Amino acid sequence: MRTKKHFIHWKLMRCIIYKPDNNHATTILRFIILTSIKLKVMRAVIIYKTKYGATKQYAEWLGESLSLPVIPVNEVLKGELREYDCILLGTSIYFGKFKLKGWLRCNTKMLINKKIFLFIVNATDPGEIEKRNNFIEHNVPLKLKPYCKFYFLPGRVIHKNFL
Repeated sequence: MRTKKHFIHWKLMRCIIYKPDNNHATTILRFIILTSIKLKVMRAVIIYKTKYGATKQYAEWLGESLSLPVIPVNEVLKGELREYDCILLGTSIYFGKFKLKGWLRCNTKMLINKKIFLFIVNATDPGEIEKRNNFIEHNVPLKLKPYCKFYFLPGRVIHKNFL
């Protein structure tokens, strides 16, 4: 178990770090802050699963900007989720399936009643709302949906990985 408690002071988070290459991470930070401004202090963590590295990059940018621990899903210790009130989850989509789908299903009981921000990294056009809604419908357990805020972020294509 991690011993250091990490806090987000939402009302103090007015200034967001901007880097030219992470404007999408900045966008998600603004959404998180705006939707959570009513909260005073929360223990939070960023957990992610990636295929080609874009989700990891977003998780690291968020972790750096919010001073939160960033943990790959395969390193999350059993029972560790109990320590946190707020969980930022990052996943990529591969053939229509969230890389975190199985993990979400296995950990639904631990995630219920927590504030969850799920950032989904993919190549789906922002105008394809029905497709995005289908991703959520088929990948997020029904019991978990009321606790989640969903954010879609653009992925990246690394052509050498397809050869």
